[in-house]
Amino acid sequence: MDLIQVWGDLPMMTSTAFVLCTNMVHTIKITNLLRRKQRIEKIVRSNNKVLQQATGVEERKLLQKCNRGTTCHLFIFLTLTSVTLVGLAVGAVLDSEDKQLLFRAWYPFDWRKSPAYEITYFHQIFAIYLAACLNVSKDILVVSLIAQCRCRLRLLAHALKTLCHGMKTVWRFPKTLDVLIQHRLRDCTREHQRILTAVNEIQNCFSAPTFAQFSVSLVIICVTAFQMTSQTGNLVRMLSMATYLLNMMEQVFIYCYEGSELLVEMLKVSYSFFTVLRQVDEES
Repeated sequence: MDLIQVWGDLPMMTSTAFVLCTNMVHTIKITNLLRRKQRIEKIVRSNNKVLQQATGVEERKLLQKCNRGTTCHLFIFLTLTSVTLVGLAVGAVLDSEDKQLLFRAWYPFDWRKSPAYEITYFHQIFAIYLAACLNVSKDILVVSLIAQCRCRLRLLAHALKTLCHGMKTVWRFPKTLDVLIQHRLRDCTREHQRILTAVNEIQNCFSAPTFAQFSVSLVIICVTAFQMTSQTGNLVRMLSMATYLLNMMEQVFIYCYEGSELLVEMLKVSYSFFTVLRQVDEES
């Protein structure tokens, strides 16, 4: 309704569309999480069960490497979000016009009078920060699930590369050696199938919301870039919008990065299967 009321005023339209698109993405993501809560919890339990069983030195190193990646994404997200929020808050105060809010909004009272202005101002700051944290949490959830599957693939590749380790004492007994190798190889094959099932479930749960987010992110990036052209007189606000633009780009980048890394790990597992015969020859 607000978009219709300001139709024709391009700056107002972009500002309204900015908030509208952001809220649409939040609604889609939250609705998706609530609808698929049990399926997502099942994926988490499946991943945690495997990762908690990794107790070897090399296996723990693989886990730590994956943890560092997701922690780095979270740190970048929170840093950009905090800088953006501080810039928006300070930029609104430094605006040439008297008593400006962070975002244009309708209230059933005159917010320009004190203390209504101060209450409304801090309400917007709190609401935006809460929405930003929720948005970051939802993205990190998906990224963490993908990272867990990547870590499981790395553990599987490590298990294949060390399939024949510890068998030097039984190499003189071909039947026993064959049974041990078959048992380990069977476990690896079943784990590979379970990982593929988890990846497919992640895709089924998050494909539609991710597509919607990418579409809306494209609009938000364009709107933010346009708004930056009208903030040349307010350096602080322009810098905050620049960090928000980087935040949106990071939001798109992490999905592409994690998906690409997942594909690479799958290829590495495929190559690791070819090392099994070489290991058998070396052990025998």
